[in-house]
Amino acid sequence: MRIILIEQVYRLYCEITGFLDNLCTLSQRLLILCIVIHLLVFTFYDVRPNNIEIVFHLLVWPFSLIMSIIPIFGHHYGAAGTWCWIKNETLYENILRLVCLYLWLILAVIIEMVCFAMIVCKIHQQLRLLTSNSHCASEIMEKKQLYKKYVYPLLFYPLVNFVIAIPVTANRFQNWLSRDEPIFVLYFLHCTFYPLWGFCNAVTYFANRETLRQLNPCQILNVIMSSWALLSGYLQEPLSDQEPYI
Repeated sequence: MRIILIEQVYRLYCEITGFLDNLCTLSQRLLILCIVIHLLVFTFYDVRPNNIEIVFHLLVWPFSLIMSIIPIFGHHYGAAGTWCWIKNETLYENILRLVCLYLWLILAVIIEMVCFAMIVCKIHQQLRLLTSNSHCASEIMEKKQLYKKYVYPLLFYPLVNFVIAIPVTANRFQNWLSRDEPIFVLYFLHCTFYPLWGFCNAVTYFANRETLRQLNPCQILNVIMSSWALLSGYLQEPLSDQEPYI
């Protein structure tokens, strides 16, 4: 009786942690993709679309939730090697792994790299074009300030996440293709890098001086009061021209 109870508790634990693992991994990857798309739009059009962050969240979280709920039907979350995730016992479960996570990870990485290359090329082209015109010194400085404030700090997010995602994704694919032949080095790198994802994002966020300047109590209070006034209909513009980062 105790063994049966332990098995049921472990099965429930695996279903919950497997669901959370899929949800967090997929949503994080897609949110980083949204940051890159946001940078691409700003770099090419020099505008920050209104409420684009809300649109991103409305797209990413429901989609990630749906993709993570699908394996629950049929109890396909369970022991998957050294952790709990979608099991690898049948062809259908292999397809679930591909459809619910792997496919979107691959597409996200490919799109991120293409967007990243386009952003770098566009910045280089803009600065070279302005530099070739000796009468555009002030415009060059203004453009550099815009890039320094809105583009350069956020470029580190896809780079950091891409580096961390390499061993994690490689180990997941190796488990998928050869579940009975685990590679110790890949498991070690996976277990080492995966917990650092959030920590590296936090370090990247706080490494920016402009971000730290905007996080002082006066700036935070100013943004709160401005947002409250705008929602109340008393103001049409924020009290401060400082725009928070995404």
